[in-house]
Amino acid sequence: MSCAPPDAQAPARSGKPLATVGGGALGLALSANLTVLGWTCIPYRPTVRDEPLAGAVLLAGWQDHPRDLVAEFAAAGVPVVIIGSLREPRPLIAAVDAGAATVVDPDLPFTELLDTVVAALRTGAVRRRELLCALRSRRRDEELLARLTRRELDVLAALARGCTAARIASDEHLSLATVRSHIRSVMHKLEVSSQLTAVAIARRGDRSLDLTDVRVHQ
Repeated sequence: MSCAPPDAQAPARSGKPLATVGGGALGLALSANLTVLGWTCIPYRPTVRDEPLAGAVLLAGWQDHPRDLVAEFAAAGVPVVIIGSLREPRPLIAAVDAGAATVVDPDLPFTELLDTVVAALRTGAVRRRELLCALRSRRRDEELLARLTRRELDVLAALARGCTAARIASDEHLSLATVRSHIRSVMHKLEVSSQLTAVAIARRGDRSLDLTDVRVHQ
């Protein structure tokens, strides 16, 4: 399949082919809705040569080699939209460095996710500096959270769910002094001076904390 560029000044036209990488339920839903909106979704096969592409949407299976795959599309002027969790920023940084137009978090409500994908495909707009800044900030959160012990992560998750130190002590069968010591350690390791800031890092960061934050996207 050729990656020749579409008209750089025009939005994607009805029936223009759109390469998709990855699948699953989200991939099926996206493909169905994009088809209704005028794209022809084609599972990407690097050995297949076909008509020029109007865009590419990467959902899964690209993380092992994001730079090569994204660069192949971007070098030909094909807008590339990455669907990937900002709680796992490293492959996304590589993809944006290689020329991806935007990154969309799969945790977004589907309507908002679809609107964001469509806007990126139609304009091909690249906000690389802003994206890289946001993603590198996410990576920093990830690095800070990696400093915490399992017990400290549990305490931080409980704080994020609105539990007080006394409630955590009761639930975990710990003394209040021990819980407060864990909280101080968490704040020190995260390099923050307030529990609210620590919770904000938790919500942006480690998915294993099981904290829902559907608004995390760029």
